[in-house]
Amino acid sequence: MSTAILPGSHRDHPVASQPAGLPDPNQSLHVTLVLRRRTEAPGAIDAHLSRTEFLSLHGADPADIQAVEDFAAEHEFSIARIDPAARTVAITGPLAALAEAFGAALELRHVNGRVLRT
Repeated sequence: MSTAILPGSHRDHPVASQPAGLPDPNQSLHVTLVLRRRTEAPGAIDAHLSRTEFLSLHGADPADIQAVEDFAAEHEFSIARIDPAARTVAITGPLAALAEAFGAALELRHVNGRVLRT
């Protein structure tokens, strides 16, 4: 599997933040993935579409959902929810495993009297 950095996904640390250590790698994390549409987003719609009609036109492609399910199984994540019409798949797993699977480096930072995971 290749790794791709999505445009706009990199964030610099908050201004004036200070390192505060590493997050608990065993913490359970819930991640919601938004999948691509089958077709262009609808503009003004003249006719009312049922949820089933909307799903068939603009929902997630079943192949994309299957790819996420396969990815989750490969990394031993749990599928928490699948909503094809909303194009979302929610997965859960340990923070360390999710960070590794998505190529994320996480740390804790002190920001304005709070500790944030960045």
